[in-house]
Amino acid sequence: MNDRFLSTQFQDELLLSYHFILSINQPMWSWCIVERQTHTVVAGNRGIYHSFTDIETELNQWKLSAFGQTSILFYSEDNLLVPTSFYDQNGKQALLQFCTDISQSSFIETNEIVATEMMNLFSIPEELHALKNRILPYATQYHVSTSFILAAHQLSHQSFHPIILIEIYQEAIFLIIADGGKVLFSNYFKSITQEDMLYWIVRLVEQLELDGSKMTLYVNGSKPLVTERMTFLTSYFSNVQSLPLPSHLSLAKDAPEDYFQPFIDSFYILLCE
Repeated sequence: MNDRFLSTQFQDELLLSYHFILSINQPMWSWCIVERQTHTVVAGNRGIYHSFTDIETELNQWKLSAFGQTSILFYSEDNLLVPTSFYDQNGKQALLQFCTDISQSSFIETNEIVATEMMNLFSIPEELHALKNRILPYATQYHVSTSFILAAHQLSHQSFHPIILIEIYQEAIFLIIADGGKVLFSNYFKSITQEDMLYWIVRLVEQLELDGSKMTLYVNGSKPLVTERMTFLTSYFSNVQSLPLPSHLSLAKDAPEDYFQPFIDSFYILLCE
């Protein structure tokens, strides 16, 4: 699969004015280009990789060092949210290793999520770290959960009731519950079936003593899975929506309808700026 879009608004001679964002979530890669001042998405592509050489070949078309800003987004289940007031730079590795099963060769990185006063600790496998240093040595590194926490923060600020954000993977889900901009809960769960997903949602709503009938559920992931799970969830919840684009973002006028839905995890990291 290769699904490239390049807007007529894109100006190749003005790379300094653009933000290049690469996302790696095995077996998928994607990249998008966002105009930095207007926050307009002007280009994107995505595909499947069998080795990191495939990703490097795809990116060789660009002079990446010429972009005004570069970011790279990783996926892994090894992350930990810590209140900023309790964060200790010197103890981050021991803390993450205590809470998750990570390799000794992994690199520990952090994202400060200012809006929620949290630090997100996460590990990057050695081979991914080496790839980043080869192709995007000056890029800011983000964990995909940072993107969704920012999404939950923004969406719950815009709602009169708590919201649930559900990121769906093939055999797992990432759940965030937020209210008034405050993250109440976030975690990964193994979830193979629709019933698995419903079990965790209902259990968390009950434990947090929330009114599920007033909550909005935002669902994101690959289109076939999202369509299937949203149809299932509407039998139990009255307000189920696909995850919208960030409110500050706009798309190029000639962008195909729904083209950028699979890129949403990349777009929300723009809220870190």
